[in-house]
Amino acid sequence: MKTPSEIKKDIYRFVCASDLKDAITGEVSYTGRETDKEDCCISLQDSDNDQIQTAFVYVNVYVPKIPNNGRMKDNISRLSILEKLCEKVLMCGDGDTFRFELRKQLTLDVNGKDESVITNKLEYLQFNG
Repeated sequence: MKTPSEIKKDIYRFVCASDLKDAITGEVSYTGRETDKEDCCISLQDSDNDQIQTAFVYVNVYVPKIPNNGRMKDNISRLSILEKLCEKVLMCGDGDTFRFELRKQLTLDVNGKDESVITNKLEYLQFNG
């Protein structure tokens, strides 16, 4: 069985080796965000420890809003590019003993901040044979 930290590290390594890492202006992290750039943050929602361990991992990409006539609005062009790239990169992937598939993608406003978040929910399967 893999620990939550090990699962996050698996997805972190996958994302860091992908085009997504190069496309964002910030950092990829599984320990939290420290910038106001386009960051990618990996978190784990739930995990079991059966023979085939299942976990739900979130790969969240934060995109700052842009000023428009004194107001902040969604950066639709960047959101569109990054949504498509996330879908391409995260549709499915694997490692030595695991695989994952993209189950859901949503783009939402972040409460209290001038940014949006592209939330990618992955189903992660670890083979504990």
